[in-house]
Amino acid sequence: AKAVEHQIVSEDITQQMREILRKVVTHGTGRRARGELFIDMPSGGKNVPVRVPAFGKTGSTNDYTTSSFAGFLPYPVKGGKALSPENSYVIATYIGYDKNEMMRRGGFRVYGSIGGLPLWTDVAKQILNVKEYKETLAKLSANTFAHGEWPLQVNSRFSPLLVDLPRGSIIRKGEAGSENWETTNIAKTGESYRDAFAVEQLQ
Repeated sequence: AKAVEHQIVSEDITQQMREILRKVVTHGTGRRARGELFIDMPSGGKNVPVRVPAFGKTGSTNDYTTSSFAGFLPYPVKGGKALSPENSYVIATYIGYDKNEMMRRGGFRVYGSIGGLPLWTDVAKQILNVKEYKETLAKLSANTFAHGEWPLQVNSRFSPLLVDLPRGSIIRKGEAGSENWETTNIAKTGESYRDAFAVEQLQ
């Protein structure tokens, strides 16, 4: 059979959905992926981490019988270019017992961000290592290293905005061709992640 692509929803809606999935990783339950997906690039005699943007959504059932994360990781098509979400590796992870048992012990419960997400992040990190991300990133300008994140392509039909997320108010309009937002600083907020499958926690 020949594969045929169909545009199911309008580009306006897909762009909005992308932004929602992006904010899950930058400010929501998927922040672990934001903190772990980066490439160390040599610059000025030391390694500078350059983050690779990702999109996705955590998932949990109310009774903690399943934990999942589904998302996508853009891959480089040409050296020296911004990443396009339209060229991505789609990854989905799921954990749960065969007999649909609850994943909890005492007060500890396994939900999306500590169950499915760490598995997803491990797969994504292997993709960054195996595929030629570092070689392609090396062809980008030094400004990329200063910004700390591989830039994403922005559709010319849309105008980025700098938004005060807690209040939802627009601070200012961004420049075309660039994303205008700041990621959550985990070093400041003091967030930490624990391995749900560590032996000491399951005993």
